[in-house]
Amino acid sequence: RKPAGQKGPKLRHVVDLLALGNATIEETLALLRWLRRAGPFGGVGVSGFSMGGVHALMAAACCPQPLAVAAFMTPRCASSVF
Repeated sequence: RKPAGQKGPKLRHVVDLLALGNATIEETLALLRWLRRAGPFGGVGVSGFSMGGVHALMAAACCPQPLAVAAFMTPRCASSVF
């Protein structure tokens, strides 16, 4: 999922961060759809730490079925980073 031409962990453009975040949320939703088709399970949930917690919350907000969320140490905003 690393953008073409990127060397190492540093992103070259801010928009790449948005694309990677969107990919994480879409992958989570795809996995949840797969779980629902795979069989009857009890409660299903997602969790994440820091930005992963934000992505877990966003995936839960986009999921049409009830979903438990455990988001840890989530940032309120990214202004301090920029």
